[in-house]
Amino acid sequence: MLDTTRKNDFYIDWSSDATGPVVRWCSNDRIPFEDMLQAFEDAGWIDGQMYSNSVEQRVVEDRIAIENYRKNYKGPSEEEMLEARAEFGSGVKITNVLTGTTYITA
Repeated sequence: MLDTTRKNDFYIDWSSDATGPVVRWCSNDRIPFEDMLQAFEDAGWIDGQMYSNSVEQRVVEDRIAIENYRKNYKGPSEEEMLEARAEFGSGVKITNVLTGTTYITA
């Protein structure tokens, strides 16, 4: 795999008093996955504390995102139902692993 990540593709967010500085993508302000954080540390672009802070903060932000998804989930859309039927067939029980919601394909 060709690594095309450049140092200017991410930034250090110094604003968190709870964790200390964390790494964020410039494109979406999300914290990168651990493998990318490790690559940044290996390249000398971040230190071990920034790596640890980022991993810790990503867990917190992921929990918040999943909880918001659960609160806002209205069930499968018509498109999702059609895709599920095309993939699994008619009359198949599908469970959303994030919400626990179960439905039967039409």
